Order: sequence, then C-alpha cells, then structure tokens
Amino acid sequence: MKKFFKNRVLVLILAIIISVSVILGVINATRTRSTVIENIAMVTVTPIQNCFSWIGGKIGGFFGYFGDIDALRRENEELKSQNHKLEQENRRADSFEAENNELRNLLKLDEAYPEFDLVAAEVVSRSASNWYENFTIDKGTADGLKLNQGVITVDNVLVGRISDIGSTWARVTTVTDPEHSAGARIIRSGELVVLEGDASLADKNQFRLSFISKNNDIVAGDYIETSGLGGVYPKGIEIGKVVEINPDVQGISRYAIVESTADIESITKVMVITNKEDSLGEE
Repeated sequence: MKKFFKNRVLVLILAIIISVSVILGVINATRTRSTVIENIAMVTVTPIQNCFSWIGGKIGGFFGYFGDIDALRRENEELKSQNHKLEQENRRADSFEAENNELRNLLKLDEAYPEFDLVAAEVVSRSASNWYENFTIDKGTADGLKLNQGVITVDNVLVGRISDIGSTWARVTTVTDPEHSAGARIIRSGELVVLEGDASLADKNQFRLSFISKNNDIVAGDYIETSGLGGVYPKGIEIGKVVEINPDVQGISRYAIVESTADIESITKVMVITNKEDSLGEE
C-alpha cells in the first residue's frame, strides 16, 4: 500500500513539473519580463531539466560508443584483408624471383659448360630408410636418363649420381652416402684424391678425401672439384671445401674431411648430366 502511495506521489510531482514547464513556455512566448513566481518556478525546474539533458547526453554517448566500436571493427577487418592480399603478392614476387634466379643459373651453366647435355628435374621424395639424404627425382628413362649419370645443382655443384631408375623417376645416391665414391682433384695444387662418403660425417653434410700422401700439401680451406676420372662425372664440377686433415689409422697416409658446397638436405631442383660416358673422360 505504501509503495502504491509513493508511486502516486512521484507521478504527481512529475505532472506538476511538466505543467509548470508548459506554463513557463507559454509565458516566455508572450512576455519579455519574468515575475517572482516565474523565477521561483525556473529555479525549481531548471536543475531537473539539466538532469534530464545530462542523462540524455550520456545515453546518446553510450550508444555512440558502441557505434564507434563497430566502425573500428569493420576497419580492422578491411586492414586484415588488405594485409593478406599484400602477403600473397609478396609470396608470388619471391617465387618469381627464385624462378628467375634459377633460370639465370641455368643460362650461366649452359654458357660455362656447353659440352654438358642437361635435364632439369625436381626432388619428389627423400629416403626414409637412412639419413644420407638420398632422394628421388621426377625424371627417368623416358627423359633420357640412365644409371650412373651425374647429378648437379643448378649452380654446378656435385650432388651425386643416379643409382636406380624407372621410366618416370630416378633415385639419386648423394656424395655423403657411404656407398658413393669418385675421383677428385685439389684445385689449388692439381693433385688427385679419392672422394668417399662416410656414415659418421653424412649428417654434417660432409665426406672424406682418402689416400692423401704425406707429401701432398693439402691444407684446410682448399677447394675440391671432380677430376673427370671414372667416366661418371665430367672434370671441373665443384664439390666442396676441406675443413680438417687427419692421419689415417695406419699412419701411412692422411685423409681430409670435406664439407659439401651444396646443402644436400635442402635441395629441391637438380640437373642430370646425360652425356655419353665416352665424352666424360679426363681432359
């Protein structure tokens, strides 16, 4: 009952305030001077009007705040979309640049070694049975490939040789494989050595040069290339750099550890030298 009475009193007060406001509006519209009663009424009503104005302003600001959030959210989504498009364009540009670099390297290779007959191939899988980084390429006998043909990078660094082949694929045994060996040459001195894969060095992208005589003046930092002996690799293909020289177990000769110039683990494209064996001998 008390609550009902209070509500009725509030309604009555509001009605009086509204009525006074209306009367004041009419009086102000017809008179230029205010009376004492009008001043008292204005003193009473003005704070209440200011209160309603303040509340209205806050409500408008509240909804305007959420409107600003929606606008910022839309702007953020647009910026994300633009950033994604820019990233895609950058990736395409990087891809084009890498492809252009490969083409330039191939052109330089053709100019430097016009006697090479080359077939480009891509690495499609790597051996899961060992960690020597042997791999399979997407070209085979249908493309003119044969067993024991040499494989190099697009910038003419020795990778290995074809050890197994099918009509549309070929498996490459790399220079780090323990089953791989080839004739090599120290570029600085011209002395001949034997390149051999080593299981203990393969995971470091390294291999050995064996049977180095004590009189050989090989030193760390010497660069190694193919000698052209053996009929597999042409002469003059870069292999790697000597990083360490050690005596062998018997102490009769020495061996050197060589780090491959090619990053065997990361190779994705190679070139196969398809020249006939009788054209690959020592020059």
